[in-house]
Amino acid sequence: MTKIHGVADLLKYLESAGYPRTEDEINKSIANRQIPHNKAYANTLFFEVTHIDWWISQQLDNTNKK
Repeated sequence: MTKIHGVADLLKYLESAGYPRTEDEINKSIANRQIPHNKAYANTLFFEVTHIDWWISQQLDNTNKK
């Protein structure tokens, strides 16, 4: 599985995937355990690309249902 390391790289990935978010939005989602992520050690976060793609699709589905 491909991994994204850190919030800055996640923001770039989300932008390229057509689902741009702010750093504050991502940090709130992480704090509320709404976005799939892992901590490798200390404060180092990483995200599995397949999980992030799934999360994006869920967010878009929820938006379209409103």
